[in-house]
Amino acid sequence: MGDQKRWFKLWHTILDDDDILSLSPTDRWAFAALGCYLVVHGHLGRVMISPRNPALAVAFGCGPEALLDTLKRLPHVRVENTQSDNGKIAVIMENWTKYQEDSTIYKRVKAFRKRHDVTVIRGEERRREEKRVKPPPTSPPLDWSLSDPIAHALSRTRFARLSDQREFWQAHFRAQNGLDFPAQILRAEAWCASNSDRAPKKNLKRFLHNWFQRAQEEER
Repeated sequence: MGDQKRWFKLWHTILDDDDILSLSPTDRWAFAALGCYLVVHGHLGRVMISPRNPALAVAFGCGPEALLDTLKRLPHVRVENTQSDNGKIAVIMENWTKYQEDSTIYKRVKAFRKRHDVTVIRGEERRREEKRVKPPPTSPPLDWSLSDPIAHALSRTRFARLSDQREFWQAHFRAQNGLDFPAQILRAEAWCASNSDRAPKKNLKRFLHNWFQRAQEEER
């Protein structure tokens, strides 16, 4: 079905999402209503609104005075204060590009790999599954180190333990070329300090990966 970007897609895995299931029925509806609102008024899952936005409060089924607290309860949603004079806040739904902008990417990648796994032998196409042998892990060079600004930023945050993750950083330097990594690391730490109940406890690499990806999308 061609949605022409007028659909908010609720993936079936929402039925297994502990964060969603722990919400009250009213807040579950608010999560869906926010997605619809972002489709119409937002850009890449981000919108600037008043903390007492009457239209969104009506959609949520709450009063304007309860809107901000409702937004902060919703999982996979970030609320950020801005420096603007009009007092508006930024509301961001995480992983918007992945789930809303292009939901067919997985199917296309799978089809691409399937086509390239076909080998023509004696005029007939036969499917061939290649055994992909992982190369043995290699130790990083002893003289490898992060740049001083990044190392200094890491040392001031909970992400300091990632300073020796050579493959992690090199992969992100290639993927997010031009991103201000020291600034983003410190912003991620500030967000964690302000959202201790949602801050990562174990998988810090995954958290930073998602943070860098969102930061690059917002800069485009």
